[in-house]
Amino acid sequence: MKRMKMGIAVLITAALLLVCMTPLAVFADNTRYPTPGGYNDNDYQKLVTFLELEDESGVRNGEKISENYDPQDPTTWEGTTWENGNIFQIDFYDRNLIGKLDVSNCTELVELDCSYNQLTELDISNNTAMWYLDCGYNQLTELDVSNNTALVYLNCGYNQLTELDISNNTALEHLVCDNNQLTELDISNNTAMWILSCRNNQLTSLNLESSYSLSFLADRVEAEGNGFIAVNLYSVVEDDTYFGYVYAEPKSGSTFIGWYDENGVLLSSEAEFDISDANSTVFIAKFEGGSPELTEYTVTINHNENGATDPTAGSYTVADGEEIAITITPDEKYMVQSVLVNGVETVTEIVENVLTLTITGDTTVEVVFTKIPKTGAIALTSMAIMSMISGAAIIIYKKK
Repeated sequence: MKRMKMGIAVLITAALLLVCMTPLAVFADNTRYPTPGGYNDNDYQKLVTFLELEDESGVRNGEKISENYDPQDPTTWEGTTWENGNIFQIDFYDRNLIGKLDVSNCTELVELDCSYNQLTELDISNNTAMWYLDCGYNQLTELDVSNNTALVYLNCGYNQLTELDISNNTALEHLVCDNNQLTELDISNNTAMWILSCRNNQLTSLNLESSYSLSFLADRVEAEGNGFIAVNLYSVVEDDTYFGYVYAEPKSGSTFIGWYDENGVLLSSEAEFDISDANSTVFIAKFEGGSPELTEYTVTINHNENGATDPTAGSYTVADGEEIAITITPDEKYMVQSVLVNGVETVTEIVENVLTLTITGDTTVEVVFTKIPKTGAIALTSMAIMSMISGAAIIIYKKK
């Protein structure tokens, strides 16, 4: 009996020691701070992790939002509103904050304003209650709002976004995405939208027909020639209030001619055109001169010893759609064992050949030479090679 009691005591002592020795594993995955009582663990840890980030001068984000910042006391975190221990609202407007703000899985968060900062990443995945997001004037290159289905207001202007997918945001009414690098914007699922501003991007067409309110001002806005288009639209059908501008921006070397309707009738020669009282809902910006900007890709050629390629191994810039020929020459007593194009392996018995590629994207060619075996080589037809290469047309010619 004494031994049993002693064994139980040892186990209890060991368990207590384990708890004391591993507080980080018990209390927090990301920080050294335990979650205060009454606060949602996910919400507290996500925010304290962000607030503890330091800039180049060693100043923490938390110190920028409050002089009395205490990482262990959320009541000192100015700009945050908590309800029942869950983060409910965040207002970090213009605080010179840096780094990645991750508020994923903060399921009670309804409003987030983190605009006018220096954020490089923003994770709002699974914030299903969020209806208001202003993340404008940051340094974001990506923004995923696909899970924010309750979103009504979105301002992501003045960032570095190259794409914006709002197809799941069917409740979205207000969108500002000015001054990014968007080449397309699909609002076909955003039937509730009544405010849209997308100036200073790289858009060539906008279809607004699916939006009941916006279509009162414009159904389609398009660019014809070498230039971009944009809109700033405000349409409240209930109040019979319609305000809107379309904008035309010529590319380098081209000239804006004017705005035309779908029948070719000139509507305005002004690049900034007030369409509030226009007698058309189709607006085509016509440009003349200049040449389309070429899309260029990188072709990288690598090979091992015992052979050569022409062009030689290295990286080359090639225009979209351009055809290049690579001559592959094994050394004497060697053969081409394999050719990999974009990671897809091919094998050929052809000793001297020309590999022709039509470039439609970044392409890597890897050539492996090997000694010719006495028993011969494994052969694979050029048709089989063509079927295995994705994104490129390839022809191999045998030299005579």
